[in-house]
Amino acid sequence: MAGFADAATASNGSWGVALINSANHVGRRRLSLVHELGHYLFNDGYVEDFRIDAPEQDQHEARLDRFARAFLLPADAVSKRWNELHPTGLRQAAVLLASAFRVDMSTLARRLHTDLGLVDAPTADQIRKISTNQADIVENDLYVPHDLSDTWLHPEYVNATLRAYRADDLTASRALSLLRQTFSVDDLPAHTTLDEGALWTLTQ
Repeated sequence: MAGFADAATASNGSWGVALINSANHVGRRRLSLVHELGHYLFNDGYVEDFRIDAPEQDQHEARLDRFARAFLLPADAVSKRWNELHPTGLRQAAVLLASAFRVDMSTLARRLHTDLGLVDAPTADQIRKISTNQADIVENDLYVPHDLSDTWLHPEYVNATLRAYRADDLTASRALSLLRQTFSVDDLPAHTTLDEGALWTLTQ
């Protein structure tokens, strides 16, 4: 949701839950997810990150940001690809690299400049101002991912809910609630048909 935190994480020992704001662009969502993974690995308890990769942060958050950038943009692969693409022009190189690694331009610029030293500060500023447009996508045949674009539920959880609904252990409204509106009534399976004599077995 726009105007809300980028992400939040709650962790306790062996488990953790992360919420990612799906209103952000895909690159920001992916950065947020890996940043929250870092919070989980450090077992930070409950953390709400209003702005991932903000200009001014404490050292712990800065380390998590760098971890997230390194996770999404591996040094050797990025350096090699950047050196191959840069001769095609700054904008083309940035668009193709950001698309290949599915990151936003701000993350790419900071990785190239602050972490890897492949570009200077003025060039990094230019990269931040670049916006991939529809022509870029069509002309370069770019893949446009929809990672974390909306509510996502684990397939095992979905299957368990559908089995319970099919067995008549859940009402349609309860099943849809558990499925977080990712299903409509028409998407729900048919209920299990009981044998006519099944009721009598319960009374014996």
